[in-house]
Amino acid sequence: MGKQQKQYTQEFKQDAVNYRREHPELSLEACSKNLGVSHSALHRWLEARDKDGKVVMRGSGNYSEAASSPQWTGARLAMALNSAIQRSTIRGTTPA
Repeated sequence: MGKQQKQYTQEFKQDAVNYRREHPELSLEACSKNLGVSHSALHRWLEARDKDGKVVMRGSGNYSEAASSPQWTGARLAMALNSAIQRSTIRGTTPA
C-alpha cells in the first residue's frame, strides 16, 4: 500500500506561512517541525506566496465547509504547536 499524502486546507497553509514570517529567528526546518508539516511542504507554500503574502496554490486539501472554517483551522494549528511543545518537553528540550 502506498503512503497517503496529508491534506491541508488553504487556511492552514496561510497560517503556516504567517507563522514562518512571524518567527524569522527560527529555521525553516524548525518551523516545519513545530507545525507538524514537512520541510518541503512549508517551502512550497512559502514559494507560492503572491506579492501580498497570500498562498495562491489550491492543492488537494479538504475543502468541506466545516474543515475550512477559521475556528477549525486555528484549532488544528494550535494542536500542531502544542504537540511540538509536548514532544520537546518529553525529550527535555525546547522547541526550535
